[in-house]
Amino acid sequence: MEEYEEVFKDNNYCIKLYNKNINFPTLVAFSNREESYSTVRNFNREFGKNAFQKLDFNYISFVSNKNDWYQGVSRLAITSLNVVLKRMKGLVFTYGSSMGGFAALNFANHLNASYAFSFSPQASLDTCFMSQINDKRWQVESKLLLPFKSEILKGDLQNQAGIIFFDSDHIDGKHAKVILENTSLIPCDLKYSGHGSISAFNTIYGIKHFFNKLCIEHVPMDCILKEVDRVWVESLEYLSLNDYEKFQYKLIASDYKVSQITIRNILANLNNRKYPVEFKESIPKIVENNKALNEALLVKLMQFC
Repeated sequence: MEEYEEVFKDNNYCIKLYNKNINFPTLVAFSNREESYSTVRNFNREFGKNAFQKLDFNYISFVSNKNDWYQGVSRLAITSLNVVLKRMKGLVFTYGSSMGGFAALNFANHLNASYAFSFSPQASLDTCFMSQINDKRWQVESKLLLPFKSEILKGDLQNQAGIIFFDSDHIDGKHAKVILENTSLIPCDLKYSGHGSISAFNTIYGIKHFFNKLCIEHVPMDCILKEVDRVWVESLEYLSLNDYEKFQYKLIASDYKVSQITIRNILANLNNRKYPVEFKESIPKIVENNKALNEALLVKLMQFC
């Protein structure tokens, strides 16, 4: 059994501390949106726990058991968490993706986080704001969460440091633009990753590798991001929508092993007839060598043979 300290728990939120050493950095990870939360309510989705427990980090999971963008978090929950964080001597980071990415930003100031690391976050789900940027996602949730509270739009995070990972070619780019205007975050544009910037980043670089470089090896953040950018523009995910000849060369070199994001991008280009006819010869090899990926995507891909 894993040992942890239950920092806070009510009907909707649970905060757990997996403590290693008070001198280590402490990561507060917020869980993301989950389709099953509409019917099943539990606190099992601890975001990134398996990765961070293998590093010299104290890991804190902040889990919501519904898709509420952490709008109901009480002062008691934050106070209880801050009592724990004051015991720690290392730097405090917040971390999350999508709904959790919003929370990682929204609560960073309240938790005195040195850095917030946010993947594909929203600036707000306020219905007027979402309408202004023409974002039609999560309309049911956003109507239930009025008035939506966002520290980002309030302007309370102007000095918040960290990194926002996003795809500027996706609707997430509009949220990122607002967030960058209202914080001191550094952008990491993973163009063509869609809403899956965390998956893309893990595929080409790795979140464990990133935090090891940043916190253990003390590599400057800008140097890490230059390396990430270089690796990304050479990746199958990026090339699949950007450079067909290089993509084909790298596809063969990889023995046709690809990520789910790459398959999604291939499907987009096939639907838009942007690949030459001979590409269809590669499809059976891609399907055969990626059976562990989403079956529905592979079925869609085979339909182009």
